Amino acid sequence: MNFVLYGKRYTVHGERYMLYKGGALNPRERFYKICAHQEADRVPLDLGGWLSGIKPDVYERLKDALKLKGGPIAWYKDFDSRVLERFQIDFRRVTPRSKNPSKSRPALADGTSFDVWGVGSKFSGEDQQNVFFPLKDAALEDLDKYLWPDFHAMGLRDEVVEEAKRLHNDTPYVVVGQAASAGVFERACWLCGFERILMGMAIEPEFTVKLFGIIHKLQKDSSEVFYGAVGKYLDMVQLGDDYGTQNGTFFSLDFYKEFIKPVNKSYIADIRQYTKAKIFLHSCGSIHSFLGDLIEDGVDIINPVQTRALNMEPERLKKDFGDKVVFHGAIDEQDILPFGSVSDVKKEVKHKIETLGKKGGYILAACHEIQNDTPVENIIAMYESALEYGRY
Repeated sequence: MNFVLYGKRYTVHGERYMLYKGGALNPRERFYKICAHQEADRVPLDLGGWLSGIKPDVYERLKDALKLKGGPIAWYKDFDSRVLERFQIDFRRVTPRSKNPSKSRPALADGTSFDVWGVGSKFSGEDQQNVFFPLKDAALEDLDKYLWPDFHAMGLRDEVVEEAKRLHNDTPYVVVGQAASAGVFERACWLCGFERILMGMAIEPEFTVKLFGIIHKLQKDSSEVFYGAVGKYLDMVQLGDDYGTQNGTFFSLDFYKEFIKPVNKSYIADIRQYTKAKIFLHSCGSIHSFLGDLIEDGVDIINPVQTRALNMEPERLKKDFGDKVVFHGAIDEQDILPFGSVSDVKKEVKHKIETLGKKGGYILAACHEIQNDTPVENIIAMYESALEYGRY
């Protein structure tokens, strides 16, 4: 079935495309206008994926509240499009999936499973926690002997490329490529443990630099496989590397500049070989002191904008960086969404739009994954009030 939407023709492939009431722009046009720090018809809205998603129990309760039966249950990879349509979500995601998955260690009887990097994790409730760090006690020379993943051999499933192409050619949505690889700091911590890496930057610089270099080389490989295949279809590349706590950063800005900045800058440049998409970086917590360098490294969009963390007030962020980066997220998931009233949620949404959304530069979403203790009425209120207050 074909039809014209805002002067462009789209083909429906099992998904219904809504006409956005009162808006002259389609989602992709809206996104690029906001990224240019211009006011669009309304603030774009996001929900889904690894970094702006929703926990499974509340996801099913939300579907029940919306009277949506059946449909996908994989809330990360195969989000139910009916939920996205209901809230006029502007983004659709493409997830890298290997054609030839690398064989990892067999799972243990206690439920510990291992990824292609050799990191062991197990579920605690609905969250997967790392419990085995294969390089925790490694010496410098052990890094040369370790069995690292081969992303070129693993390849990419054809259907991933076809889905990216379909979303780009046949829909008006913003097409997002989920991360092909974790950030260098997080990946190193998963391999060695947080303590080893945090101490390593201070007392084992040779080990740390070599490990970061190996991870970066593998980032380049995974980028070539994924973004090399789908990059021309993407509007946004979604990356993540957590540097912040509630009251500051895990390490100093000097350590960031010495150990991580060179990798990040090179990694983003590598990605830009394959795509003109905007670069989105997820980093939780109080990262105000890092934002100038992250922008300099090539970050276009910062998430999750955890405004309850130190120095992350929306007014401060907009004043200091509002013309240099797009803010993504910011609706408080620490207190307002799980514990506030519907009225509190509406006030939160209105405030964030009025501060972060001035002259564009803001995409509204929860400031991280929506947790299972969040009332569904607050989720509904967040998106409905965003559509009410978010029009320019």
